Amino acid sequence: MLQLQTSCAETNKAEPAVLVVFGVPLDEQPCLEGSSIPLIIESCVKEVELRGMDSEGIYRIAGVKSSVEKLGAAFEHHGKSKAKLDLSFEPDINAITGCLKAFLRQLPEPVIPYDDYNDVIEAAGLAGYNEEKLAQLIGSLPKVNYDTLVYLVKHLWYLFGGDTPF
Repeated sequence: MLQLQTSCAETNKAEPAVLVVFGVPLDEQPCLEGSSIPLIIESCVKEVELRGMDSEGIYRIAGVKSSVEKLGAAFEHHGKSKAKLDLSFEPDINAITGCLKAFLRQLPEPVIPYDDYNDVIEAAGLAGYNEEKLAQLIGSLPKVNYDTLVYLVKHLWYLFGGDTPF
């Protein structure tokens, strides 16, 4: 994995000297990509919604490891470009979902931060769903976490037959 030579938080510069995608904290993603939702998430979600809606086992069936790695490398090499990466070169929609899942797994801190996780799970729990508390907890997440979580939840809602989220 590539390492950042400088971080936006440390230097207050618009972009660091070296850009990486995987393993970059979510709170550095807007600085790196100019958006509150990481480019890799937007690109993969759009591709899934374009050609993966009828795929059985979407997000459950694993993509071929070499294809997932090829996609990851493509995102790393796409680098500083603000444009979404064209994923049409990858025929396996499961490789695209696998790349998205790998990105989320490699975040140093998850979309729902460790400090908030237990409270969110408790508020959303089967034993006592507390919509007001859950909304307050989600609403208090850092902007990039909130925007990313809402984007992913809307995407999953759409996959399961909800209205078009975007």
